[in-house]
Amino acid sequence: MADDYFDISYYQIRDESAVIDLELPQACDFELHLQFVTSTNTPLNLTGYTGVAQIWYQRTETKFADFIVTFNPDRTTGRVVLSLARTFLMTLQTNLRYDFLIRKDDKQKRWIKGKVDITKTFSVFP
Repeated sequence: MADDYFDISYYQIRDESAVIDLELPQACDFELHLQFVTSTNTPLNLTGYTGVAQIWYQRTETKFADFIVTFNPDRTTGRVVLSLARTFLMTLQTNLRYDFLIRKDDKQKRWIKGKVDITKTFSVFP
């Protein structure tokens, strides 16, 4: 039931970096569901990994927002959720960029990158 309140996207990511452009609806909560898999299509064991995902203004190189990065409690599933609360998505924006970095020990990799546009919603709650 809680998922009814989110714009949910689901992607399965292979061993290489992916480009995923996001269109986020204004004033709505957002979740991006990811599953990392190996080249043999088995879930990547994310035990010991940490992650960070941020949105930046492209022109000024100023940070716009931090995603909340949530790893599945069972790290062997390879599942991660990137989420943003609607409070970050109140103003229409274009030309934003984001990426998701993952780290284990001293090795770091960018798994996902892309463009972000915050698009107008027309419906309004009374």
